[in-house]
Amino acid sequence: MKRIILMIIIGLFLIQSVLGQDSDCIPNDHRGCYQGGAYWIDSCNVQGDLIEECHNRQCEDGICIGDDESCYPLVSTDADSARIEIQGSVQRLNVLNVNILNNNIYYEVYNEDSDIRNPPIWSQAAPSELTGPCYSVGKDYCTKLQRVYEDDDWKYAVLLDTCGDETDLRIKKEIISTSPLSKLYKISDNIAGFDNGEEVIQIVLKEMPLVDIPAGATKALFKIISSSGFDEVWVNKNDCIIGSGGACNVKLTSVWVYSPYKQVTLTKVEGIDEMETKSINIQIPRASPLKKISNYGAEAGTGENDIITFLLKDSNPDSNEVLIENFYNDKNLGTKWLSESSCLSWTAENCRIGIKDIDFKYDTIYLTLRDDSFDEEVFLKIQIIKPTEETGPIETPKSRIKEEPSEIEERSVQELPFICSGCQLESKCFPFGYRKEGKFCSENEDFMSQLEANSICENNFECKTNSCLDNQCTEPGFWQKIFKWLSRLFG
Repeated sequence: MKRIILMIIIGLFLIQSVLGQDSDCIPNDHRGCYQGGAYWIDSCNVQGDLIEECHNRQCEDGICIGDDESCYPLVSTDADSARIEIQGSVQRLNVLNVNILNNNIYYEVYNEDSDIRNPPIWSQAAPSELTGPCYSVGKDYCTKLQRVYEDDDWKYAVLLDTCGDETDLRIKKEIISTSPLSKLYKISDNIAGFDNGEEVIQIVLKEMPLVDIPAGATKALFKIISSSGFDEVWVNKNDCIIGSGGACNVKLTSVWVYSPYKQVTLTKVEGIDEMETKSINIQIPRASPLKKISNYGAEAGTGENDIITFLLKDSNPDSNEVLIENFYNDKNLGTKWLSESSCLSWTAENCRIGIKDIDFKYDTIYLTLRDDSFDEEVFLKIQIIKPTEETGPIETPKSRIKEEPSEIEERSVQELPFICSGCQLESKCFPFGYRKEGKFCSENEDFMSQLEANSICENNFECKTNSCLDNQCTEPGFWQKIFKWLSRLFG
């Protein structure tokens, strides 16, 4: 019983000690910082009331220091664009279209510090957030669409920044020129179709050169295909791609770059009373299309500075295959036997460059390569000359041209390309291993000097003595010495 009473007394003493200690804490004893704000701290180091939020200023010892930048102003840079700097990062906003009926805008935002741009989107109906949030200044937005309006010539978007100031951006109204029955639609990644009610015109994105500006590009090359033929045209941003009757049907409203694609926005011009502007995006890889560099070679860009090269080296009509040598920039990736439908270069998702067709006629190869990313085809035609030990040297087409009728003489040498499957010298193609004037035709497709005695070898023709024994060129008179020794032994 005494033990229980003693434990109760000790417990009451401890409780009194704790309560007495709490009552000794002095509130608002000093300042402190917590999660970007200045707070009161009591003498027992317990956080108290908030003094102030520091936002984009620094907090030291419970005091917000630095300039009181309480907002980020939006600055107009053009009729349809503005910029805003947020903690050292500059963002640009472009208005591409204004829809008065739906009270919203079609716009894009990109960071000037990089070449990455977000795809254009339609905003929510005003008032709505366009960029943000900007928590550092206590706002759930950085830029907000306040309202839209129009006059006789322009459509306007009123934007609000975190400073409470409004900026008007505007785009010019288009002349009504497009039939309401016309359609603009996407055919593939880089091809759009415009149906004007009479025919479908294909718009193929071919190229977009990069320039040293924040957007990364200002114009694009298109191939326009119609019933009357095709044409390739350069189009600047906001210029017309397809027009009729002196007015525009389809215009280029956006040219932008993001990794790993170059992309454009095409817009069907509906006119003043539009319900919704029809816009689509088509794109190409950040590369360059396949092109012919010789009668037996082609190359394509895989990036801004990277080139892949394909060279036709040999063929096998029996298996319907060709031997392709592959280069990445200056690095030789080796050779490989390939057949029709084989892929030469891949994108992240599918085959980009492949073999479309292989055809053999006599000793000539006809090879078609296709670049699906750019809708481009390259045709290679080459004659394969394969001399053997039985045929000996074979004259090349260049030397034969001079002996044929004048009708053929007028054809350039380039029209009769050939590959010497051996060593070419003095207008002739020599078979591998052929010996001539102290040299031999090597696997490197070049004549090399024959090796001296005791040199390492693989074939007899590599040695001056025309004898390779145990991977070593024999000395002059080696076999004569052997014959003499045998004759003495058995003589």
